[in-house]
Amino acid sequence: MFTAPHAPYAHGEAYGCLSDNPREVALWQTGPEERGWVRQARGQIVAVEWETGNQYGFSESISVHNLATGAGYNIATAAGPISGPQTGTPTSFSWPLERFLLVPGGRTVRLYETHPGDTGAGENPVPNAEVLDVVGLHHFKRALATAQPGAIAPGSLSLHGDVLTWTENGARRSARPARAG
Repeated sequence: MFTAPHAPYAHGEAYGCLSDNPREVALWQTGPEERGWVRQARGQIVAVEWETGNQYGFSESISVHNLATGAGYNIATAAGPISGPQTGTPTSFSWPLERFLLVPGGRTVRLYETHPGDTGAGENPVPNAEVLDVVGLHHFKRALATAQPGAIAPGSLSLHGDVLTWTENGARRSARPARAG
């Protein structure tokens, strides 16, 4: 179990730690234009969202941190000017993601829509696919499902032990994301 991050400082970083381990892990920056919060926790693993912005642009990210080891990785990022195109990983306009779940083994399952490169549709491109994948440390990434947009119901993703289940086009599917790869 982790303890809540220190109260945000006027400027600096927010930290998290395990109640039985003195190691503090930096989770996000704090300041007048920056804020962060814990989105999910699973044992010693936490997913945090951090955002910053001003009148010129913005930056957002969701990252996963192991509070026992200090290891971490990003699961989603987005940045750009206030008006204009944004960049990010995964390349998706469904920010932050349609859904994500922390799963055993310190990995994360993500559901998001993808879009073709230059669609000419401005800031509202039409999605061309929906991806369910699992990501983790050391650039680990494995697709679990790819379908047409809207085929995977975000609310159907659930974890039972180490088995992930979801509904795709009305059919029940499953995978073991902690053992993937």
